[in-house]
Amino acid sequence: MTPETYGALKAACEAAVEAVLPGRTLIIRPGLIVGPHDPSDRFGYWVARLRRGGTMLVPGNADDPMQFVDARDLADWMIRMVESKATGIYNATGPAEKLTMGGLLAAGRDAFDSVADFIWVETAFLQDQSETVPLPFWIRDPAQAGLLAMDCRRGFGAGLKFRPLAETFLDTAGWLDTRSDDYVWKTGLTPAREKALLAAWRRRQRETGAASGPRRRQDRAPTPGPLPRA
Repeated sequence: MTPETYGALKAACEAAVEAVLPGRTLIIRPGLIVGPHDPSDRFGYWVARLRRGGTMLVPGNADDPMQFVDARDLADWMIRMVESKATGIYNATGPAEKLTMGGLLAAGRDAFDSVADFIWVETAFLQDQSETVPLPFWIRDPAQAGLLAMDCRRGFGAGLKFRPLAETFLDTAGWLDTRSDDYVWKTGLTPAREKALLAAWRRRQRETGAASGPRRRQDRAPTPGPLPRA
């Protein structure tokens, strides 16, 4: 199982099931699954980073598309689909309204009443760095942009619904607080790496005479929260 074979193997599983049970299958295709107990740290990193506040590196552009589903919403809907003996193929990610990376982070900032100064850093700059930049929810290859822009209207019509973003943020934060202090994060920037990248980005901006991107400043103290350690 590798990133290169993952999608093809999932498609092969679907084909195998349909071959054995033609016309009787229920195939659910969720996108990124988030919420409490998510071991990947993809969503958890942004939860922790927003709680910390301060100057924050964000990859890409504020209007980049974003999709994910809270595991609890997905599970509830799948159980109802099975109980109703539904069949067919359904994309299952959300929310129902269009969401962007900027909108997601703004919702998290509001949920935590946090101070976060977003610095949007161009994908090309991050790709030029000598080390891999482990930032979740960042689509590095434009050819894969469709991963976070799936058409899920069929699922919505079949009753797939989503809790408020703030609830997913807050519940995930509560779960993160139960983890040990020496937990090693699977993804995301350490404070030291983020600081170094932001310094390099500012140097690039000064050299090119460009602005540093959309920002929001507030006069409140940052809200502490768990983060990957340097």
